[in-house]
Amino acid sequence: MFATELYADEWKGAYDEGSEYYNPNEDVIIAALRKLDGRSRTLVMLRDNGEANLVVGGGEYGRYVVYGTFGNQSFQVLTRHADSDLMVTVNAGGQTGEYPERWVVGLGEATQAALAFAVNGILDRSLTWELRT
Repeated sequence: MFATELYADEWKGAYDEGSEYYNPNEDVIIAALRKLDGRSRTLVMLRDNGEANLVVGGGEYGRYVVYGTFGNQSFQVLTRHADSDLMVTVNAGGQTGEYPERWVVGLGEATQAALAFAVNGILDRSLTWELRT
């Protein structure tokens, strides 16, 4: 397993009382992602021992934003085809933000991206990623 740590937030008022899991297996990762509700649970971060991480944020209304990085120099955002300029509100990491509709994906895509990163240390190339610097 590439990911050596999973962090899942849990907001109680203005305080994050999240949990860390070391050497998470696929069941732990999937369970953490399914708990995302966009209110008290808004973020799951998978990390390796270095500077690589993949973050899944959101959850409310089945809306998720996913990004990955392997050195904190550039970031890849999971994207999908959307023919609109619509901005979508997502609470990720305890902060509400506006994201382009093309960056908002469903739980299936978010889970697929998270497992590819956690198991193999890759951004799943069967998904579409947009480079952000």
